[in-house]
Amino acid sequence: MIILGTAKYRALQDSIAQMESLVHQVRAELASYRSPSKPIRMRFVAAGDDWIICRYWDGTAENLGDTVYVAKPFDNRKAGHTTGYTYAADGITRTHTSSSEEQTYFPPYVVDEELHAQLVIGGTGVLDPDENPITLEEVTPRHWSYAC
Repeated sequence: MIILGTAKYRALQDSIAQMESLVHQVRAELASYRSPSKPIRMRFVAAGDDWIICRYWDGTAENLGDTVYVAKPFDNRKAGHTTGYTYAADGITRTHTSSSEEQTYFPPYVVDEELHAQLVIGGTGVLDPDENPITLEEVTPRHWSYAC
């Protein structure tokens, strides 16, 4: 048996209490990551190749402050899908290089349209123009469609 002086014993007890508190905080944070996030209501502002710019929306008022970058769904991103397509600067139109078939998103993006995004734990793999990771991804169903 090891005998500790009163001061060392109290210091050890304090260290154990701090470690237990840290373990509790980490467990709480991990538990929140396992919970699926609720879709976040947003309004569309503009589009880029792999992301869209939005503002938060509560159904009656939008946050008129800063805009937020939201990753497009994986199948709608330019990155990794460039073979056979030329992408327009608008971020919402592409043309097949061999058939000249023009495609656009359906439903189309419309300024001030309400859409939904979700937090992606671990990130989306998409970076904003300042090279910051984007953690929100659009969950509104969209797909490439032949532009009639």
